[in-house]
Amino acid sequence: ILVNVAGIVPSGSVEQCSEEEWDRSMTTNVKSVFLTSKLALPYLRDRHGVIVNISSTVAIKGVANRAVYSASKGAVLSLSRSMAAEYVREGVRVNCVCPGNVETPETSKIWLEQERKDRYKLVHVGRLALPEDIFNACLFFASDEASIINAQALDVDGGSLISWYDG
Repeated sequence: ILVNVAGIVPSGSVEQCSEEEWDRSMTTNVKSVFLTSKLALPYLRDRHGVIVNISSTVAIKGVANRAVYSASKGAVLSLSRSMAAEYVREGVRVNCVCPGNVETPETSKIWLEQERKDRYKLVHVGRLALPEDIFNACLFFASDEASIINAQALDVDGGSLISWYDG
């Protein structure tokens, strides 16, 4: 099992981000998935292994002030699906976990109270995701119960991708 989970979250619009921020984000968020997978594939092929890549819900929906991050996580999602198509006949499955807002000790330190309240408004299940939720999604994709699942993205976001119309 390979889980590609490295990532950085630069903020800003296309105009605000520097070329250096772009390169750093693409290297950390995308190139690391490419290189680690490339090195692990011979081993995983021999053992009918599983790759789980961590993308983000921003790969699916547009988010203001996250242009570079969104682009990098969109690339991870697309790369995951291409790898799934490429290696499934060789016994390697590739899937993607797409977290939304995740409450961690680090985010608890940097989110202001109003920002935390705003993030909770986006989540329809009553709480933000925790690191354990992301772990459990990865564990599911790696399990025998998911042996039929390939090239899928699982949103672990508390339902934030759905819209509500209260009329």
